[in-house]
Amino acid sequence: MRKMITAYRSGSVARVRFGAFLIVVTLLACTAAGKEPRNQSGLQCSLPIDEVQVLISYLKSTVEAQSVTVLVTTTDTADIDLDYANLLLASKGHGTPPEARQDLKRKSRRGCAINDVSEIRNLRLISKRDSDAMFRRRSGWADFHSRYGKDAHLVTLSRVGFDSDKKVALFYVTDGLGWMAGSCYLYVFELNTGKWVKKSETPVWST
Repeated sequence: MRKMITAYRSGSVARVRFGAFLIVVTLLACTAAGKEPRNQSGLQCSLPIDEVQVLISYLKSTVEAQSVTVLVTTTDTADIDLDYANLLLASKGHGTPPEARQDLKRKSRRGCAINDVSEIRNLRLISKRDSDAMFRRRSGWADFHSRYGKDAHLVTLSRVGFDSDKKVALFYVTDGLGWMAGSCYLYVFELNTGKWVKKSETPVWST
């Protein structure tokens, strides 16, 4: 009888251990399947090359022509009124394709890491974490200008929305110099002989 009880208990322990092993393996597999590969910034999203090309065209046309620009290396997720901005553009005869606006709205729900822009002259990079930490302090702008220069700008870029043919690109840019010296503009770029060039722009807000 004792042998039977011992054998029964041994078998129960073995089954419990095997069951626990299966649970651990299943959890690990589900966790691995559910995660997206992370880039070096810790974000689960890196800006696709087609969007990077549009933003580089913008940066090269604006940054190199002015003083130091400090770029936050995560795309902005602010909820701007794209439809109202489109009405402003349409009043100038530059309305945007609806699919480009929808694409931008969809993409802007989460931030993505901006890579491969470090070689632009007069451009400096700052992580969102460091930027947030700097501007949580009252001395944020004073610290910023002390580090980068009195004429430096802080810039954030959005994701890029495309029309169905990927010949029109839509994105917005926030630019700041101080607590009450900032603006946000919506830009429309067009693909012209293989290069992205600005077609139109409109202000979204300013302080």
